[in-house]
Amino acid sequence: MQLADTHSPRDAVTTWLDELTTYTSTTRGVTTALMADPEGGIAVEDSCHGLLHGAAARLVADAAEAGVVRDEVTPLDLITLANALSLASDGDADAARRLLHLALGGVLSRTEAD
Repeated sequence: MQLADTHSPRDAVTTWLDELTTYTSTTRGVTTALMADPEGGIAVEDSCHGLLHGAAARLVADAAEAGVVRDEVTPLDLITLANALSLASDGDADAARRLLHLALGGVLSRTEAD
């Protein structure tokens, strides 16, 4: 069962990003592999990269249609964000998740004037 089938678009995107960020931050070397194009005659859609991009594409499309993410957000943006946070946290999944939630919620506090 896929997140898009069981969660709201907002929850599906945030859950998927949280899980990807946690996984990539605790699995050495996977961030580079996920960002690389497949090699060795593997069909793109069957590669890890292709499967990940396909999952992200569905989540982004559903979330954009629901108005949950900005129109310019791409599947590669989400994958890059998760990988960047994982690299920045140097293997600390809690730090990576904290940075993810800061990125999703925004860094600036909201005021009554906003």
